[in-house]
Amino acid sequence: MSTIELFGRVDEKGKLEFEPPANLTPGAVRIIIEAVDSEAEAADALLRMAKKAHEDHLAGLTKDLDLDDPELFGD
Repeated sequence: MSTIELFGRVDEKGKLEFEPPANLTPGAVRIIIEAVDSEAEAADALLRMAKKAHEDHLAGLTKDLDLDDPELFGD
């Protein structure tokens, strides 16, 4: 079984809108609709980035931020 992920949205009237993918082979499909909480996904992404940054720091892979470094802002 191969997985094809479709993205769409529900409009103000409750109608599902999405673009079906091209070149699907004939056969049975299983469709699962999952509500997306954008704020929760953003918070989860920030948490993952913070954990990764902390791991990098503990592993000695980071350096101190020097706000006076002219290369920092592309000057």
